[in-house]
Amino acid sequence: MYRHRLHTLVIFLVSVPVLFAQSTADGNSFLEVQIPAAPVIARIGDQAILVYEVHMTNFRPAAVTLTRFDVLRESVLLHSYAGAELVSSLARVGAPPRTPDPQRLEGGQRVIFYSWLALPAGEAPSAIQHRISFRTNDGREQSLDVAATTIARGEPPVLGPPVRGGPWVAIYDPGHSNGHRRVVFAIDGKARIPARFAIDWLKLGPDGRLAHGDESVLSNSYSYGEDVLAVADGIVAGIEANLPEPTPNISTKIEAGNYIALDVGGGRFAFYEHLKPGSIRVKLHDRVRAGQVLASVGATGSVFSGAHLHFHVADGSSPIAAEGLPFVLRSYRRLGSFASFEALERPWTQAAGEEPTARSRDIPSPLAVVRFD
Repeated sequence: MYRHRLHTLVIFLVSVPVLFAQSTADGNSFLEVQIPAAPVIARIGDQAILVYEVHMTNFRPAAVTLTRFDVLRESVLLHSYAGAELVSSLARVGAPPRTPDPQRLEGGQRVIFYSWLALPAGEAPSAIQHRISFRTNDGREQSLDVAATTIARGEPPVLGPPVRGGPWVAIYDPGHSNGHRRVVFAIDGKARIPARFAIDWLKLGPDGRLAHGDESVLSNSYSYGEDVLAVADGIVAGIEANLPEPTPNISTKIEAGNYIALDVGGGRFAFYEHLKPGSIRVKLHDRVRAGQVLASVGATGSVFSGAHLHFHVADGSSPIAAEGLPFVLRSYRRLGSFASFEALERPWTQAAGEEPTARSRDIPSPLAVVRFD
């Protein structure tokens, strides 16, 4: 039943501000480097994860091939990406997913490096540097030392549950070529990743499945019609309530389907997307209280995995013209997890010997199965 959320949007990067561009010692580098959004540290399960993107553009008329990408803290190596790990962390701008050899950049091409780096325990750098190694067409090996980039500071918002009860599975994959993490929207001349930390919440039934009976019938999904809750006190800052299921003629503007953007303070907005037609109980500028029922789970907009609640936090009230920000959940109970996306097709059962674990102030790890009290 489950298919990962796909996006057919053609991605264009228009007028992204250049934050820095450095040359190699011999001055022969034509590789421009940008970090459009400040790196952040997110708490995912038991790990502190360093999350950001590096955009690299080849201004040579001939091709260059990226061979290594080093992340450093005060000139001390944190992690080195090479081989298959480097390839899986890169995506060529404007190219189809899984483009062969994303390390190779012809003249004028751009590639994005996606960091989702688990930091060692106790490690919390305030800034990072990069050393990018590459090979030119004539076989010369070069490297580029990039100036230090400051990591964004500030505590993430501590939020209540967006849904109640459970069990719910937290569906996302930071490495998936079509997943939330890697979908770039260029709106009003600026490239952004609004769903950088998004989770698709799907409910499991007593049989451990995502739906009963005919899975193509929306109402057979265990998620469909479930209450959507305010994660904090806030003000409704954006809303769309009039799209049908299924939503015809999907465009970028209505990809979110029926949605609510809730201003939760501190320049952060919580998004609830794909809401059921006719279920939204609030209006623009309404003040709401944490735990208040806002709407029901549905399947409007761009939906390829049945009824579910798409939830994320960003720095603006537009579903796509904003940068995704980390958040943490105040509390939940982790029941277990699915082993893979393929396993979602089979009933979930708790693994032998696995006990429910109370969690607080983190984001559930990918494919975690949780219950909200």
